[in-house]
Order: sequence, then structure tokens, then C-alpha cells
Amino acid sequence: MTDSNLEPLRSSDPYDLRDNGVVYTPLPVTQVVVAQAMEKLGSSKPKTVLEPSCGDGSFIRTLLNYPSVDLYALDKDEAAIAKCETEFSGVSLLSGDFFEGFPDHWPKLFDLIIGNPPYVSWHRCDAVTRALLDRICDDFDYEHRFLKNTWAGFIVKATMKLSERGVLAFVIPYEFLTVSYGKHLRDWMERQFSTIDIYIPNEKAFKSIDQDAVTVIASKGKNPCKTTLHRVSSLETDEVQTSCQVSSGSSKTSPLAMKGFLIDPEALSLIHKIEQRCQRVSDFCESAAGTVTAANDYFILSRADVALHKLKRWTRPIIKKSSFLGDTVDFAIENFEDIDGAGKACYLLDFSKLKADNLPKAVERYLAIGEEQGLHLRYKCRHRTDWFKVPVVSENDGFFFKRSHVVPRLCVNSCGALATDSAYHIRMNPGESVHDLCASFYNSLSLLFAEIEGRFYGGGVLELTPNEFRRLPLPQSKFSPSEFAKFQGKFGLSDHGRSAIRFSNTRLRSLLQMTDAEVEVLENARQILQIHRLRHGGKGNVAPRQLV
Repeated sequence: MTDSNLEPLRSSDPYDLRDNGVVYTPLPVTQVVVAQAMEKLGSSKPKTVLEPSCGDGSFIRTLLNYPSVDLYALDKDEAAIAKCETEFSGVSLLSGDFFEGFPDHWPKLFDLIIGNPPYVSWHRCDAVTRALLDRICDDFDYEHRFLKNTWAGFIVKATMKLSERGVLAFVIPYEFLTVSYGKHLRDWMERQFSTIDIYIPNEKAFKSIDQDAVTVIASKGKNPCKTTLHRVSSLETDEVQTSCQVSSGSSKTSPLAMKGFLIDPEALSLIHKIEQRCQRVSDFCESAAGTVTAANDYFILSRADVALHKLKRWTRPIIKKSSFLGDTVDFAIENFEDIDGAGKACYLLDFSKLKADNLPKAVERYLAIGEEQGLHLRYKCRHRTDWFKVPVVSENDGFFFKRSHVVPRLCVNSCGALATDSAYHIRMNPGESVHDLCASFYNSLSLLFAEIEGRFYGGGVLELTPNEFRRLPLPQSKFSPSEFAKFQGKFGLSDHGRSAIRFSNTRLRSLLQMTDAEVEVLENARQILQIHRLRHGGKGNVAPRQLV
């Protein structure tokens, strides 16, 4: 499915990836999706059905159990179509691109459009496909900047090819629920459909790859749209465990509502009430993205490489990524010395004070190496006045790393180091302490809302944008130096931060006058969302376990 994992087609294995970003859908999944679509159609059984990316014919095989329908299918892969022509009769098959359209003798509209569209991101599309996606945006009034993937293009075009009461049934990436372009697509679909049902599995849909998937069944009609999330054990079953309506008509869908299918309704109500009683991260600090070098491996060097190129005079200490922090929540000089001594790249080359027409010989030689590599032609480099002068974001009080695995990382910057754009620089408001911010952050409420506000991609990595970080609820307490030292002693990645969270939860409980049971509700909800996210990591499921 994911364009980052493409490999040649091996038709004997339905999980193999193809060059056009498709994983063949297992038959048990297609059987359930077809049944769900037919149930949504109800008494108005479809007369015309389209499978716009039929692959090995898994959906065709299931749809042939409904002999009253006229079935049409196409695929860009000529070999896949040839295989389907050999195996199936009574099906109108075409080797072609859904984005380009189909023959005049095919129906103009369809009662059901169903399938598992290819998952190829914009930057991996060729020029022809990009032009076709642009045309879809123009034809169907869809904002270009939000069409980031071929599967989104399939949804937009398929929606406009449905009959008045038509149904769309697609297996699509989990990102539909979590990323900004997915939200834009959901909002657009709510203007086109009367019902949208999204089936979200506990198990990964495709265990052999990082990409996960959900099933979307959307039906046209005249009523205001209702979007409902359904939790199922897997996409191979239609037995719903829980359901949660997240929008109706013009009502706005909140990030908390989008996680409602995982959390008990009573817990959701409590979480919302507690959140409303809290200040936000933005009440205590400002934050901004770190330094963008455009070529980290070139502009950030180890001590040995700095010495090799005789560039020490133009270096500044920098944190390249969160893994360099280790278990600390207070990055001090001794921590920097540890990564320096380990030979890590932790020195930023800052040539900002040099004049381009009077460069030292050592710098000239090093810049020549960069130009031989074509670095001066990179987009961000060539838009600088001097390509080699990195616009450095000054050191600040602390860091928040925008991507994390088990626990988000917020750290005091006692060392005074810079950070790359993997982190947001934190500058405290007057009268506020970064130590108080840091020790207060690692509580069940703030970390729960990091899971709620953020999104995750293949592999289960959590990401928060600057605005999402700023609006996290933060019940901040005051910590004396000895209390902060005690908190720091509790923090450790080996126990997933649970000791530090327990420590900070004592302050949370006192500050908001919560009961032990209420704190436990927050922590249980955090773990539920965390486990659900982490199961997307690796090549299979992450077994549920008590993380804290």
C-alpha cells in the first residue's frame, strides 16, 4: 500500500506490494466490505457496480455472488487485467487509469463504487498522474494542497461518479482519520454524503507492512450527513464492538470526539470536564520550530569531522534528534559531553558571520565539497542569500520534540544547545519556569491530550504540530530544585516514563482536586490510545500491556 515500501508484483502473495502502491485485498476483507455496502444499499440493490482498481480480482470474485448487477472493473496493471479476463466472465474489464475515465459505452454513473485504491503519495507520482490529480481538483472543486495521495483522488472522483443514492465502499489508509489532509477529505465528503460509516480494526489490516487501513462506507442522500466510527476486531468481521457518532449536519468534530470509538462515553465526559479546568501550554511559554539546515549530514558534524575539516571556529552545539537525550529531562553540559564523546554529530556549522567574498580557506574547501554534492541547488539552500548560511534559531529554555514513540519528550535546555527542526524551541513567558513546565508536563492529562491532538503514521510514531502542542492542557505546579531533581530521577525510557508520570500525577490530583479514581480514568484512557497507536509499529500487532 505505502509508496515507501513498493516492490515488484508477486501475484501468488496477496500482501505483496506493486509498483503502483497497491496491496491486494484478502478475500475475507472483500467479503465483509461487499456485505456492508450491500446492506447500506438496502432494498435499492445496485444495478451498476464499478471496481476502479481491481488488481487480482478479489472484489470481483465476491461481487459475482450478486448476479443481478452489471459489473465493471479496470486497473492500470495490464497483467492484472489479463489475469481477471482469464478467470472471470460476464465482467466488463478495462486496462486503464481510473483518473483518465472510461469508454463511452460504460455507464456515466454507478450505484456502487467499491475497492481498495492504490496508496501512492504525491511526491512519488509521475508527472502524468500529478496532472490528472490536478484536473480532478479543478473538475470537482477540491483544494489542490489537500490532495496528497492517489487514494484521496480515487475518493473524490468516485464520489462524483455515483448515482443519486449511490454508495462508496473503499479500504483506505488509517491516515484518513489522523492527518490534516484526511480531515479535509472527511469534511468534503460530509458535504457529498448523507451517511459515512468508518470501520476501525483493533488488529492491523495488513500485518506485513507499516501502513494500516480502515473501511469507509458512504451513501448519498438528501439528509444532513452523519459520520459514525465503528470499532471492530478486524476488517474481516462486521461485528461492531462500539460505535461513536462524531458529526451530524453542521456540527464540528473535535479531536476528542474522533477518539471516542476507543474510550468509554462516561470517561469521555469526565475527560472533557477536566480539560476545561486547565490552562494550556501556550499560557506558560512560546514555541517555534528549530533550525532548518536543509542538509543535516553536511551542516551537523561530529567532533572528529570538525577537526578533519578544520572548522571548529564556526561550530555551535546542537541536538539533532530526540534519541540523543537518553533518559534525561534536563539536557545539561555533561549530557552534551556524553554524546560528543560517543562520536555523535552534534556540532552545527554556523557561517552566518562570514563574508562570501572573503572566506577562510578551510571553509572554501568544505563548501566545495557541498557544491560537488549539489547541496547548493537544494530548494531551501538556493533560496538563501548565501546557500551555506543556515538561518539559526537561537537557543531557548527548552525543547519539545514533535515526533515521539512511547512518550512525548519535553526537556529543559540547561546546556544552551541549539536544536534542529525535529524539535520546537520553548521560550518561557515572564515569571514562568521551564523546570516547572517540564515536571508538570509528564502527567496523564497532558499526555492523554498529546495522543488525542496528534496523529500517527506508519510505524506508530506520534506527531504534534506547533499549534497542537500549544493547546495541550497543562496543570502546572511549582517545583523546587530538590523536587525537580526527584522528578528527574524518576524519569526513564526503560519503564516508558511511568514512574515520572506517577510522580507528576500526585501534583495533578492535588492541583485539580481530583480523586484517585478520576486520575485512573485519565491514565487508562491514555494507555488505550497509546496501545492503539503503538500497535501500528513494526510488522504486526503490539500486544496490549500495562504501560504505566
